[in-house]
Amino acid sequence: MQDISDFSTEDQEYCPDKEAYGKYSNCAKVLEGKISLSIRECCSKIIHAKSLELATKETTDLKLRYWDGSCVLLGDHNRKVWKIEIDIKSWVLAMRDYYSIIQDLNH
Repeated sequence: MQDISDFSTEDQEYCPDKEAYGKYSNCAKVLEGKISLSIRECCSKIIHAKSLELATKETTDLKLRYWDGSCVLLGDHNRKVWKIEIDIKSWVLAMRDYYSIIQDLNH
């Protein structure tokens, strides 16, 4: 979305990516590697992931496993392994806010 937007964050202190990600900073967490997460970085990790698994939890009473709403992405960059977990609901809300901010700035 940043690539097709007329708004540029180059040479500016304000960054819509940081604003949207700041509202939903719980949408992703680093499990392995050194990554500075943002909306753009999460999108990059989604695109370049070599594997994806649905995160699961177990019920306490029946010992059944169910999807907890998160995805774990694994990949590498320059032979350094990275692993992140994205909470899908929070990530979608962050993307929606980011899109809204970009639309407002373009009008």
